[in-house]
Amino acid sequence: MAHNDKPVVITFRADQHLADLLAQLPDKSAFIRKAILSHFYQACPICKGRGVVPDNLAKWVTEQMTSAHTVACDCCDYQFPESTVAAAPDSKHFLCDHCQTHEHDH
Repeated sequence: MAHNDKPVVITFRADQHLADLLAQLPDKSAFIRKAILSHFYQACPICKGRGVVPDNLAKWVTEQMTSAHTVACDCCDYQFPESTVAAAPDSKHFLCDHCQTHEHDH
C-alpha cells in the first residue's frame, strides 16, 4: 500500500454467479485488487508486467531515460520524460496526470 495507508474494507454487490466464482479463488482480495489496479495502470511495455528485464535491456532503458532527461513525480516517484511533462507553475514540484487525477495524498 502506498503512503502508509491503513487497509480499508470495501464491499460491493455481485450476482450469485460472480460470488460463486470468487468463492473458488484462494485469495479473493488479491484477485480483486489486481483486477481493479489493471483498470488504472497498464503493464510495463518493457518488462510486460514481470517486474524484471535482462541486464542488457535494463542498461539500454537506463541510458534512454538519462538522455531523455526525466522528471520524477513527487507522489509515485515514476520517472517521466521531461519532454512529456507540462511546465508547472512551481517547477520544483511535479505530479503526474495519474496522481493529479486521483488526488493522492502528497
